[in-house]
Amino acid sequence: MPKGLTAKAFFDRFVCEMTVEGRYVSCEKKNSQFTRKVKNAIEKIICDTPEYYTVDHTEFLYDEREEEDAKDINVGFNPHKWALTTLVEHENDDKDWNYEVYKLAPFHCPLRVIIGYIDEKLRNDPERGDNARLNRICENFLFMKEQECFYGGGQFLVIIGNSRTWEKANYKGYLYLEEENAFYEILQ
Repeated sequence: MPKGLTAKAFFDRFVCEMTVEGRYVSCEKKNSQFTRKVKNAIEKIICDTPEYYTVDHTEFLYDEREEEDAKDINVGFNPHKWALTTLVEHENDDKDWNYEVYKLAPFHCPLRVIIGYIDEKLRNDPERGDNARLNRICENFLFMKEQECFYGGGQFLVIIGNSRTWEKANYKGYLYLEEENAFYEILQ
């Protein structure tokens, strides 16, 4: 299995890239500008490649030695030997990012990351906040497992921030533990 970042290492580096001296940097509230800021942060963490199956950011492990060996077997096309190490999806719309979770669920990959948002006023709401949304994701993971369309290996990280004020994003990282079918907050 390819070696890459752990969920904790990705989350710590993401928060570090999004802050200056421990504070989230002010950014205009236009989605395109903030998306660019998040994209730049992700590209500093992983060696990003073009979208793969419409996944926003992907990182691959290449074995250059195998590439050279494969070139000796000229069958008329370029060899591409690679393995996924990290998949990252970022969604500004605080009502739509769970779609991204289900998009990444079937991938055989050591680290899958979703970055989404919730209105600051709802973060601790028992019916609509972080825990409620994470519990719904767990319910749907069970359904996906029953349908045999969930890859259970690797780590699954969900990063949730405040959606209304980017400079007060207050990101929290949650790691999915399959054996417990639950998410646990990653503490910094």
